[in-house]
Amino acid sequence: MRYFIVRYVTRADGRIDELSEVRNSIKTSHLQSSAVILDFKRLQVVQAHVNGVNAGRDWNKLIETYTPHYQQYFAMLLDHNHPQEPAKEDWDQEPA
Repeated sequence: MRYFIVRYVTRADGRIDELSEVRNSIKTSHLQSSAVILDFKRLQVVQAHVNGVNAGRDWNKLIETYTPHYQQYFAMLLDHNHPQEPAKEDWDQEPA
């Protein structure tokens, strides 16, 4: 999984639903209908706008905004796209 995608949908009663998904790839339809697309492989903002207003491309700001709600998704995406390398001291040890 690579991309975190957020869409906002306005209900008939005026309330707004936030719909999120995690995908391996994005399509033209995602670019057209999504408010926020974050690329966890490149650690960059693909797009960020809410109600037609540009939300900027500051990766850290957007991560801080969404982390309280999606912390487990973000941890999974980071682990999947940037697995931690073994510590240097582990490289020097002989296999058991």
